Amino acid sequence: MEAIKKQKITNVNKNIAVIDVETNYQSEVFSVGVVIADSTDFQWFDKEYWIIKNNLTVGGMYARNILAPLPLEFKQDANVVQTREEMIVQLIYFLKSNEVKNWFSYTKFDFRHLPELHKSFKHNDISIFAKNKQFNKYIQLNAETSKNGNLKRGWKAEDIYRMLTKDENYLETHNALLDAIDELRIMELLNLDIETFLNPNKNKEKTTSPKKINLSKASINKKNTLKSTKSTKSKNFCKKFAPRPR
Repeated sequence: MEAIKKQKITNVNKNIAVIDVETNYQSEVFSVGVVIADSTDFQWFDKEYWIIKNNLTVGGMYARNILAPLPLEFKQDANVVQTREEMIVQLIYFLKSNEVKNWFSYTKFDFRHLPELHKSFKHNDISIFAKNKQFNKYIQLNAETSKNGNLKRGWKAEDIYRMLTKDENYLETHNALLDAIDELRIMELLNLDIETFLNPNKNKEKTTSPKKINLSKASINKKNTLKSTKSTKSKNFCKKFAPRPR
């Protein structure tokens, strides 16, 4: 059994990335945070953070958080580049050097803002699992959900992080690097394996209840008749081939 488990892990790319972006008032990316994690335990071991000066000058709702919430060592490691093109070259190199094939983000917002990654890397949406009661066992039984089991409200990253950690005081920083770390934490706390994250449709439990079969009286009588006939034939068969007393 242990050998089978190890085989499944080797069939999955070991390193994954979680990426978060922040945008300016013109919907241009001005910062990108990335953490590289081991897909077996969702613990990050490498990170990078880019600030794009050209796009930052436009300003943005969360521009003030570009450095302020970061620990000192994170601030010192920030990559300040002039253009988006510089960031993309460095980002792709960083992902490939860590042998990343799959990257994750909370919703497709970040995916839409990083089209340069679409060709070489596969994207996976964390919110698919976080908002669905089949994957997120922390969702309350009385929560309002759709037919597919998705929460109708209260499934933003901040809401889900509070739900999983029981920390009602948690606030999303809207700093790309710190948010990427928190989104990885959400993946860890959901307690799903990497196979599930990569193949949600394959691993999702059926949420629909079994179809009810309404049998008419005629069909029930017919069924009972067939059952009776079958039983009689079976008895005759057994009687025919039963060993005779000596």
